[in-house]
Amino acid sequence: MVLTIRDDQLKVFNELANKKYLSTASMEIEDKMRSRIPDIIQTLDQEQLQVDINEAVTVADQYGISDPEQLYDWCVIRIVCGQKFYQMEEFKDILEHRFLTPFAKARHLITIFFTIHDMQRKGYLCAQQ
Repeated sequence: MVLTIRDDQLKVFNELANKKYLSTASMEIEDKMRSRIPDIIQTLDQEQLQVDINEAVTVADQYGISDPEQLYDWCVIRIVCGQKFYQMEEFKDILEHRFLTPFAKARHLITIFFTIHDMQRKGYLCAQQ
């Protein structure tokens, strides 16, 4: 007897697997943030933190970004900046670039944010109010 999985069944399985992945990734990122940047995390509304992390992970997934460290950095930027940077016009060219891999897109954005932060820390740039 040969079992056959119909397309609609496969779609349901894929949706459930993706939902589980997003949930697990979000929890792991939140745990990692609590251990790596507790001073920042403690000051935030915890329910909103979970919402923001879930959203950031979902958006990253839509762009194909799945490397665990990149995903963590992506979420840290979202939480620390308090902005949905992935919706900003300034980064549209990177995120929609057809020749960049998801890894390269994430690496570009992460590098930009950490460079700006470093330049502000050194006094080369003024922090925006």
